Amino acid sequence: MINSMIINEAILITLLICMCSYVTVTDIKHGIIQNKVLLVTGIVGMVANSIYYTFWGRAFFLSFILNFLVMMAISITFYALHIWAAGDSKLLMFTTFLIPARIYYNGNNVTATAVIIIFIFATAYLYIIGESIYLGIKEKNLFKINRIKADVKLMIVQYIKCTCLVTLFGFIIRFIVPEFYNKNIELMMIINMIIILLSYNFKFFDRIIPLLCLCTVTIVSYIFIQDTTFNFNLKIYTLVLAVLLLRLFAEKYNYLTIPTSKVEKGMVLAYSTIIYFIPSKIKGLPKEKTTEDITAEEVESIKKWENSKYGQTEITIVRKIPFAIFISSGSVIYTFARMLIK
Repeated sequence: MINSMIINEAILITLLICMCSYVTVTDIKHGIIQNKVLLVTGIVGMVANSIYYTFWGRAFFLSFILNFLVMMAISITFYALHIWAAGDSKLLMFTTFLIPARIYYNGNNVTATAVIIIFIFATAYLYIIGESIYLGIKEKNLFKINRIKADVKLMIVQYIKCTCLVTLFGFIIRFIVPEFYNKNIELMMIINMIIILLSYNFKFFDRIIPLLCLCTVTIVSYIFIQDTTFNFNLKIYTLVLAVLLLRLFAEKYNYLTIPTSKVEKGMVLAYSTIIYFIPSKIKGLPKEKTTEDITAEEVESIKKWENSKYGQTEITIVRKIPFAIFISSGSVIYTFARMLIK
């Protein structure tokens, strides 16, 4: 029976490795994650999971469902926040689907796979910082004084705002469900990351009076609640700084100008480009603000638009981060790390 369980787990992990390897190559070469690859993997994985949780892994089924639902929510949220494309969200969900729950189950924590997100973004963070430094040196604007001053001012305001918001969130959760908070630290870290990303675009507290009021409420709350987990909060403040730096670097070099004739399926258009399409009468142009990859039909329409009355010889696209390699490596590393820990 044990041998059969191990074989079943080996099949699921092999599927995970094959899927991750294939989509990493296609994402790097062509900038796409093919739905048909995810579909075939999902069908085979469904059969393997059905056998696994029917015969060998019934004790871990609840943990599997909870982890999968949490990762699904995180994936959809990151897509809604325009952090990555739909293909990346689906890939993340499929990686969780293929990891046998026995590997990450530890008796209490129902959201163990949330730590995969930490693996993924730690790797992506290093990549973006490195690429941004390279582009800044190449474009000779990395150390421009006026840009640095603007970045520092923005960082200070955003850091104070985000720190207050995640601190207040921590106070509320610890007050309402302290046991859940303590047993799901990784999940709380991910939720804090989402709060930081959401609050970055929430400009109300960027003004001095609302920001001072927010700081006052946070300080008063701390005094009255007398939080005993302040040491953990120091880690949260480090997370705030890391996420904000990631966002700042990513935005600074987030766009790329290319000849219109070079536009390809799978690219994501900048909103500044989409504006040029609005007055055009050419059918099939993507005229709505979107984070979706453009289709082959839209590519043909854009190439027709280039030679039309409102056409442009160059367009701006969003510089794509190959998240597939980070999702894949993070998931595989996490899986084997858990196996070694077991």
